[in-house]
Formats: sequence, C-alpha cells, structure tokens
Amino acid sequence: MNPRPCFLRPGAFVGLLAVVSGLAFASPSFAGRLEENTLKAAMVLNIARFTEWPMEETKGDAGSLRLCVFDTDGGMLAAFRELPPKRIHERWLQVRAVRRATDLDACDLLFVRDPDRSSVSRLLAAIGHRSVLSIADMPGFAEAGGIINLVRAGRKLRFEVSLSAARRAGLKISSRLLKLATIVGDRR
Repeated sequence: MNPRPCFLRPGAFVGLLAVVSGLAFASPSFAGRLEENTLKAAMVLNIARFTEWPMEETKGDAGSLRLCVFDTDGGMLAAFRELPPKRIHERWLQVRAVRRATDLDACDLLFVRDPDRSSVSRLLAAIGHRSVLSIADMPGFAEAGGIINLVRAGRKLRFEVSLSAARRAGLKISSRLLKLATIVGDRR
C-alpha cells in the first residue's frame, strides 16, 4: 500500500505537514478558532493518509473511510464537514457525529474534543483494540490510551503519538510521519 497522497511528490507531504504544523495561529478570537479547527481537520486527514489499517479491516466497506467526531462544542465537526470531499487510501471520507460511546461500532477514525475529559475513558474503552485511529486535541490523550494528540507548542500546532496504542489497534503509522511527532509512552 502506498501511504502518500497521490497529488504530492514523494516526501512533499511530510514537508508540507512540517510547514503547516509550524504555522502560527492568527488569534484566539472566534475567527482564529475557526482557522485553528480547519487546520486541525486538515492535519487529521493528512495523518490518516500516513496510517495503514489491517487489510481485513478495510474489506468491510471498501467505498468509505468512516470518521466519527465526538465534539462537545461542534467546532471540529463543522470543520471536517466544510472540507471538500476527500479520498484516503482509495476510500471516500464519510464524517458523522457521535454522541455516545455506543455509537462507535462503524468507525475507522475517531476524533475527540471534550474539554472536561469526562467521555475519554468511555470512548477509548468502547473502541477497545479495534483498528480505529483515535485522535484528539486534549492534554494527556495519548497517555490515556489514545493514539494521536494534537497539541499547541506556543503558537504552533504539533502532535504526539502513542506507538503502543497504535500497535494495540493494529495500525501502522509511517516512519516519515513519526519523524515529525513527539513519541509518548512506550517507544518500542
């Protein structure tokens, strides 16, 4: 499987992600939050391009890659829905909102935004060891069992990866992407 986007030369996406993740945020205003959400949504989709799911997981619905969004304020859900239609690994991205941990049965990706963190453990327990790429933008998400956490470093957007959580889910994350990440937890 070729994990790089078809519209970029080899290595170009990694360079682009480095530039995008280093962009400064305009302001903490409403418009700034919208821009930040859009940047995070694009980053999540590009991270998915550099993630490989087990073959048996992708056979169920070869036409779509299902992104479930648990977002208590709705900003990230809107940002994902505003992006133009995307194909990742030959599958069309399908975005849907989830409200409960019991709604996660048909998810390939899970994005979580819950400022009070009350739902994180229930959501991660609900996906268990299934091949779901879990991503959030909350402090400590990767340490709590999530796979990827988007973090602000000053005015820049970076990401942390838990390799042990990715292994438990049976997902392979490209080494080219991992070069840009902060690895948390077990490094094996």
